[in-house]
Amino acid sequence: MLMIKNKKYFTFIIPSILPLATLSSVSCNNKQEKTKVSLTKNDNQSKSWDVFLKYDYVQSILNKAYGNNTELREKYINEQRNISPKYLEDVKSYLAYKNNIVGSFRSDDSFGSGEAYPINVLDSKLDEAYKKNWLWFLFNINRFVFVLYGVSDQFKAVHEKANIDAQKSSVDLGAFHKPKTNDVAKFVFGKKDAESNEENVYLLLKDGNILQVDLTKDKNDPSKPANVSVFTYTYFYPSVLNNDTEIKNFDLYKYVKAELIYENNNSSTFKTLFNEEFGGDPLRATLIDVDLSNNKN
Repeated sequence: MLMIKNKKYFTFIIPSILPLATLSSVSCNNKQEKTKVSLTKNDNQSKSWDVFLKYDYVQSILNKAYGNNTELREKYINEQRNISPKYLEDVKSYLAYKNNIVGSFRSDDSFGSGEAYPINVLDSKLDEAYKKNWLWFLFNINRFVFVLYGVSDQFKAVHEKANIDAQKSSVDLGAFHKPKTNDVAKFVFGKKDAESNEENVYLLLKDGNILQVDLTKDKNDPSKPANVSVFTYTYFYPSVLNNDTEIKNFDLYKYVKAELIYENNNSSTFKTLFNEEFGGDPLRATLIDVDLSNNKN
């Protein structure tokens, strides 16, 4: 079952007195400047959140997750908006020890600078970022760095020969990949079957990246807020990426249909035929780092 929306939308963080006076004045001015900068950053942050929360896809996911429970919804939104800017640094630190390339280090291992974390702590902390703080995660999606998954095999040294296509793409596009925006061109909701308590929303970002978000309702009490989780992968077709015309013409509904058909029947050729229209399977990149430069927080 598919619901589609598009914009069109588819739904389917000192000897004399004079020098003392001078130093005091400079110090005061510095504090004022720092305060001014801090206030400006906070104001920009607030405005960015205001814009983000008005996006159709954000409103749709919140509606799906919370239904008519506006009190819990607003409480959650306020919690997410007020997450400390330092949290991005924390997540960056967690990812240095645990991601889809580096499975994990033991609690007594060290990696670069900083403190090592126990495996269970890493799992819990990262799950918190992708699940509990899913709204914050989507807001900051253009701060996260991904690496082409086939190329990542070279880092793991698991395969003797890395995927040739992925290697070529790493040269043409760069192995490391970062979404440019948290806004979408289109989004589609889909279910494997009508009776399922799980629903997926596929987001086609305005730069051509495709993200997936899962919502799971409590079978025994559907009135409870849904559990929401953001996939830590991004998919994209090189011919579509950063191509406004191709993004506009991209049939996200058909893409989602192909994904759902394949999940139910992996012998179906529907997905293969769809991918062939774009030169083959979409490239997959996995989350590996956080970009802290030009911190908008």
